[in-house]
Amino acid sequence: MRAVWGIVLLSPLLFSMGWKERAGLPQARSGCVAGVIGRQMVVAGGSYWQGDKKFWSDRTDVFDPGTNTWTSADPMPQARSDAASATFQGHVYALGGVVNGTLSADILEFDGRRWKALDSDKLPAPVMYPVAAATDSGILLLGGLTAAGDLSSASRTLWFWAPGSSLQRRADFPGVCRVSAAVAEPTPTLNVTN
Repeated sequence: MRAVWGIVLLSPLLFSMGWKERAGLPQARSGCVAGVIGRQMVVAGGSYWQGDKKFWSDRTDVFDPGTNTWTSADPMPQARSDAASATFQGHVYALGGVVNGTLSADILEFDGRRWKALDSDKLPAPVMYPVAAATDSGILLLGGLTAAGDLSSASRTLWFWAPGSSLQRRADFPGVCRVSAAVAEPTPTLNVTN
């Protein structure tokens, strides 16, 4: 009986939840860097096709859910896609990825106004398709490919990094290698119900 009451009490909540379409991204692309700064979502870089040709983007777009609008922001230092991204201490970070067809070991930082390359901070090797998640003290970076298009180069390596410090290798992820895995972290400040 207790389970039935739980379903009855939750049913209004379950039926009111759903997806709501918002304003579309100004330039459709995939493999973007994404994060949240304050109450706005940042989407940067990515790649897209025109006919048989692939293009990489340096574009940065910022979404304000309160006004349901996108605005352009400072472009990335280079066109880039397929990087890991995470928001840490109010900044969005892009780690690795593909820069105009070549794998990168760069780490970039966006403070809400400008992108900058962190020249003193680099990944140990160029990588594409890794995933990242922020913790209270830094960013975890997992997996990816170290050779473009070569699934045998997939990694189970887990790294920990905080801005201004060197990467620290952690225990390898158990099981098979990970490429383009999904990861989520709580972001309580972004309210998109409006």
